[in-house]
Amino acid sequence: MKVSNFLLVPLVTVLPAIVSGTCYGSGLEWDREKAINAVDKACKALVGNYPGGQAKVSNINVKPGNCYHFVLRRLGGTNKSIALGECKSGMLHEVTGCQRGGSTGYDNWAYIADPNQGVCPKKARRNQVEEDYEDVTDDTEMATEVETAE
Repeated sequence: MKVSNFLLVPLVTVLPAIVSGTCYGSGLEWDREKAINAVDKACKALVGNYPGGQAKVSNINVKPGNCYHFVLRRLGGTNKSIALGECKSGMLHEVTGCQRGGSTGYDNWAYIADPNQGVCPKKARRNQVEEDYEDVTDDTEMATEVETAE
């Protein structure tokens, strides 16, 4: 997949600093309405406590036969919890800001949202996630079995 890199500077100091971001230049485009529903389902599975460096994955089947893939990684070496609102905000940035998905790293969290053709595997496989997303490591946890969003 071809990617476009960009560097963002926050306009308001109360927003978390964005380290870097990438929009994917090829691949499936989001169905925005379905993607927003999928973000809600994915983030409900991804919320909770993360040890430093840990990532969790949630795959959501979206009709007609697409798999929306979401990865959340804790940046930094300390434990930190993420609430539903913060998760949704970060993932929605990828859905609304990148028509083919993308990834963005902030001070505390890195978000990946990637629409793919085909049905999600019944259970996400760690080795496939590591091959597809270089920043996912052995600490990656598969947060959910596959769910379906209408």
